Amino acid sequence: QPPKIRVHIELQYVLALGRSIYRLGIRGVERAHYWKLFLWTLLRRPRLFPLAITLAIYGFHFRQVAAFRVG
Repeated sequence: QPPKIRVHIELQYVLALGRSIYRLGIRGVERAHYWKLFLWTLLRRPRLFPLAITLAIYGFHFRQVAAFRVG
């Protein structure tokens, strides 16, 4: 019998995922790209899913900062 692997998921990460789905995947103008990245990563590279979502959130943040600085 193989050993059981325990996965520890923190609440803050679940909340961040929920916020990113709402802000980037529902409200955001880039939602098509977000869902393409979301599904592609889950299906082809599931281990990289947390990194992909983190980088999507960073991109959103940097776009907001750039828009604030420029405009």
